[in-house]
Amino acid sequence: MSDQESTEPRKSTSTLLDGNHTFPPFYACYLLRSKATAHSNRTYVGSTPNPPRRIRQHNGELKQGAWKTSKHRPWEMQMIVYGFPSKLTALQFEWAWQKPELSRHLREYDTQTGEDIGPIFSKDAKRNWVERKLA
Repeated sequence: MSDQESTEPRKSTSTLLDGNHTFPPFYACYLLRSKATAHSNRTYVGSTPNPPRRIRQHNGELKQGAWKTSKHRPWEMQMIVYGFPSKLTALQFEWAWQKPELSRHLREYDTQTGEDIGPIFSKDAKRNWVERKLA
């Protein structure tokens, strides 16, 4: 390798830098909460390009709703997360939101040693980092 090659910056092949990248049509992840009872704590996480249509499907007004939400109707959207650069990233976010105990992005690390302590969420409430911190 010559000296000239080592001083030249590497050229990126990213379409984001060239101005060629366009964001896809709207795609969002959402959180539903059941309104079946006043104290209902049932929730559902999903993704869609059309939230108004999707909530109508979940509530049985339109066909092709999720079978997991066929009980405990009606549902209301509590939160919509959008602005994803692709449908794939929206689906990755949806997966991490549904399974925080498995997500590699939601882990606790020892700030002194950098040691991976484990997930901050756990199916076992005794090991749930968030519940320990809020207690």
